[in-house]
Amino acid sequence: MFSGLFSKPTVDIIIDEVEGRKKGKILNPNGEIPRLPYLQDQENVSGKVIINCSQSKNFEHKGIKLELLGCIENISDSKDILKFISLTSELESIGILNNDVNTYPFKFTNVQKQYESFRGESRNIKYYLRLTIETKFRSLVYEQEFLVRNPEPISILSENNQPIKLEVGIEDWLHLVFDLDSRNFGLKDIALGRVTFKKVSIRLKSMEVQIIRKEVVNVANVAPIQKVLTRFEIMDGGPIKNETIPIRFFLKPYDLTPTLTNINNRFSIQYFINIVLTDVEGRKYFKQHEIFFHRIQKVKKKRSESEDNGISEIRNEIKNENENKNVISNESNNGNTNNENNNEEEKLDE
Repeated sequence: MFSGLFSKPTVDIIIDEVEGRKKGKILNPNGEIPRLPYLQDQENVSGKVIINCSQSKNFEHKGIKLELLGCIENISDSKDILKFISLTSELESIGILNNDVNTYPFKFTNVQKQYESFRGESRNIKYYLRLTIETKFRSLVYEQEFLVRNPEPISILSENNQPIKLEVGIEDWLHLVFDLDSRNFGLKDIALGRVTFKKVSIRLKSMEVQIIRKEVVNVANVAPIQKVLTRFEIMDGGPIKNETIPIRFFLKPYDLTPTLTNINNRFSIQYFINIVLTDVEGRKYFKQHEIFFHRIQKVKKKRSESEDNGISEIRNEIKNENENKNVISNESNNGNTNNENNNEEEKLDE
């Protein structure tokens, strides 16, 4: 009766994964990158809960429930948690678990998951399942996180996708033009552009392009928190007049998420391209412009009719070759059989 006081059951919360879909990764503040199952908006959240009571026979409880939660966490205040999803499934009413292993299937249907999972400097967006076992002495709580990824069609990249042109001028000393071919990017795209120096009358030491993420919180008097995600050095040394420097950098290796606007009226995630010029005296000059990141749906390449015909021809050739081999093999076997029969007849004649 009192075994629950001294030992508690072990619990596994197993989430059904979509066939063919790899687990997602997310960077935690401690540097860990766990691999977790991920789901999309409106997909079911299903699986099973396994409660192992082998160390606590006849485990008494006052109810077992499973919750699906989506929340926004304030990193600086652990009590400031906004739940935008809260669904509950009662797995057991008051009773006793007599079996060593107890399995409970669950299914939350067509769950709205409109925000992507996110780890930031000021806020987190998290989705998880929470199992609560109520006992006479305390509540036992177990959690299992999962990720949400919401890809968009590739056509989103062409919407309002004007190129970016930034001009940097310092009185009569410097004039340069920074061109970026687009402002909408997939998370695995390549950014292309160029820098043209129209006038150079100051001694520049270096130039770099940065990608900055800003977390803008919808709270009065709270400044945006920004983080430089990566730097690309595009010049080391002084340029000359009318010199053009091409820009080409890959986005795939970096910790990027889609741009998210007004998440539950709490905060937004914005990205900026930032130009930093440094002169020989260490003075820095800045210019930035907002860019937009999107998670793009993977498109399975469909074979053309000519490709299908080519594959069919190859298959037919292989089939014909195999049939010819079988015919030759059979003829060879028949020849051997005839030779053996002739030999036997010759022996009989002798």
